[in-house]
Amino acid sequence: MSEIQVDMLLGRMVRTREGARVGRIHEMQLSETLEVVEFLVGRQALLRRLSALGLIQRRLKGFRIRWDQIDISDPVHPRLTCAVNELKPL
Repeated sequence: MSEIQVDMLLGRMVRTREGARVGRIHEMQLSETLEVVEFLVGRQALLRRLSALGLIQRRLKGFRIRWDQIDISDPVHPRLTCAVNELKPL
């Protein structure tokens, strides 16, 4: 699948290959050609999305998931294609 509606992915829980929760998709970073470069996942991503960053930011987890580190062929159930320790923290 080369095209997918953004609203199908926002808020979806990303899981590892084993089924463990990673976090919800709250934001997507796009290139100048409007292709998804990375997904921002987790509670810190939500705070970033709502522009409510403060002291609590340091205690919440969030990740940057490159487009090639996530399988969105089933947009309802996105899964990592790599280990969580390979993700960049927010």
